[in-house]
Amino acid sequence: MASILRVNTLTDASSNNSTAMSVINQGVAKAWAKVTYSGGTPSSADSTNISSYNDDGTGDYDANFTNAMSSSDYSTSGMSVFNTRVITIKAFDASFAEFQIYDISINAQSASDSTSTFAIHGDLA
Repeated sequence: MASILRVNTLTDASSNNSTAMSVINQGVAKAWAKVTYSGGTPSSADSTNISSYNDDGTGDYDANFTNAMSSSDYSTSGMSVFNTRVITIKAFDASFAEFQIYDISINAQSASDSTSTFAIHGDLA
């Protein structure tokens, strides 16, 4: 049986530190994923609010949201699991974010299909 707990504010046991529920809701990632590649195709090892991926080429993929953001005014962060690779945001709107992964080692600056992670913060539609 499901139940609902309705509160406006959470506080610690001594009532010295409290946080409004609206602050907690705004601080939660609205989408995130760990993206891996199999045969050059991106997929999620684990994710929240990601419905699918589009493979736009080597190191370039779209993450499509299950539930759209309210606008394209959201924040993204990401990282590659390899020291010599960076992940950048190429394009985004309310329904997807497009990421590119680059190998920036001393002798190379090229796109790379490599494991990466990202998080999206903002308001859902």
